[in-house]
Amino acid sequence: MTWDQYNAGPWTRDGRLRVQVASVAPEISGKIIGLRIVDNQFVHKGDMLYVIDPFDFDVAVRTNKAMLIGGTSAQPGCIPGPSSPSP
Repeated sequence: MTWDQYNAGPWTRDGRLRVQVASVAPEISGKIIGLRIVDNQFVHKGDMLYVIDPFDFDVAVRTNKAMLIGGTSAQPGCIPGPSSPSP
């Protein structure tokens, strides 16, 4: 039985493996709602790899626009604190 297992799945210590790994990071954060590539597909610089749900980005844009119109200046994601007392 052992001989049959060896013949069914042969192996070697002399094998070689070459892998190319590329890290990708979006310029904005959000949930990925679509994948535009398949495994082992050759891609070029600038190709669209995935589609990010625009909801979080739209909320950030609307929040910042509201802050600009309201006259407050805060970093995105920061909660405005109490205004400083006037002298």
